[in-house]
Amino acid sequence: HWQEGDAEAAIADYTAVIHLDGAPAEQVAMALTNRGLTHWQEGDTEAAIADYTAVIHLDGAPAEQVAKALVGRGVTHRQRGGAKAAIDDFRAAVDVAGVAPSIRNVAHLWLAAHAIEAGHWGDAESHLESGLTLTADHDEPWYGPIPDYLNAILAAGQATAVWEPKVDALLRIYAKHDAITHVASGLVESLVALRGSNLSAGGLGEWLSLWQDKSKSYPELELPARLLAVAIGYFEAGEDEGALLDLPQEERTILEQALGLHEGM
Repeated sequence: HWQEGDAEAAIADYTAVIHLDGAPAEQVAMALTNRGLTHWQEGDTEAAIADYTAVIHLDGAPAEQVAKALVGRGVTHRQRGGAKAAIDDFRAAVDVAGVAPSIRNVAHLWLAAHAIEAGHWGDAESHLESGLTLTADHDEPWYGPIPDYLNAILAAGQATAVWEPKVDALLRIYAKHDAITHVASGLVESLVALRGSNLSAGGLGEWLSLWQDKSKSYPELELPARLLAVAIGYFEAGEDEGALLDLPQEERTILEQALGLHEGM
């Protein structure tokens, strides 16, 4: 039902399992976790938190499901602006014994986001290293909410002197784990946030110069830096789409998608 887009029917089936007499705790925990995820996807964050909390306190719930519920609840708290509650859940997920590397991978990389946003760069580097090291241990690794990292770095100041040490550290850590392409993708995804940034034209120019400079050492960043330049020109032109026409069609399409242009057409 969920795969076919029928969230209501999926929730009904998960609910039937949850209330089934004699259902094993493992199956109930899985149904609660999946129902919580479905509620979250449908925008009902309060119901999602309730389901994740039920897993966490369910007698006999497997450690794996508890850790997944902690991560899911942490993400939901973060979305609702509850930074402390989110951090507590991500830390608890990391500490659950015997869980899959994929769960600790996600928890560490979310903790890195909170550390960067709080300006605790030492903690951020530690969580980035831990999270990215775990990507080698499973088939579907996650490389973190990189746009969140970049937006937090950008919000930390108005000049290259503030941004560059943090960007350099981020690139160094991702390069160590052969993951610069993920930073490149994250930079493109972060472009839409420039629309609401409080950076001056000079600040935007410094942000662009920083990434153009880094692209000399990391060729994977050449295209994102080029798209960043055009995106800034687009914003400075009052979002006149004519500013995008200097890009080849393929690159223009990437930028339009990143900026959310023509959605629903």
